[in-house]
Amino acid sequence: MTPAPSGAKILVVDDDPYVRKSLQAVLEAEGYQVVTAQHGQEGLRLLREECPDLVILDALMPGMDGWETCRRMRGLSAAPILILTARQNEEDRRRGLQAGATDYLLKPVSLNELCTRIRKALGSKSP
Repeated sequence: MTPAPSGAKILVVDDDPYVRKSLQAVLEAEGYQVVTAQHGQEGLRLLREECPDLVILDALMPGMDGWETCRRMRGLSAAPILILTARQNEEDRRRGLQAGATDYLLKPVSLNELCTRIRKALGSKSP
């Protein structure tokens, strides 16, 4: 795989601790800095505090769902937002993109594809 952009920070927001830990391990191995949140409110707080370069966001979370979290994040930051979810119908994809997501990926996702899409979303920050 191509090396990660130097210093790029990724915020992972997912209510599943296994998904958070797995993504964190994979992304840190790729050279990214990773911060994690278990729900939308925590994700919004970390977005303000950590100023990540990119957000990976689950759509299906208790409380504030990923769609609303995405809308609120978009009002606070221009960082790319990748929705990573098991919701695969066309309406959900449209809803995610309309909420301000940069890209929409389905679980389970190939780690090579995820890293490729992250590098693409980061664009000019790539080496």
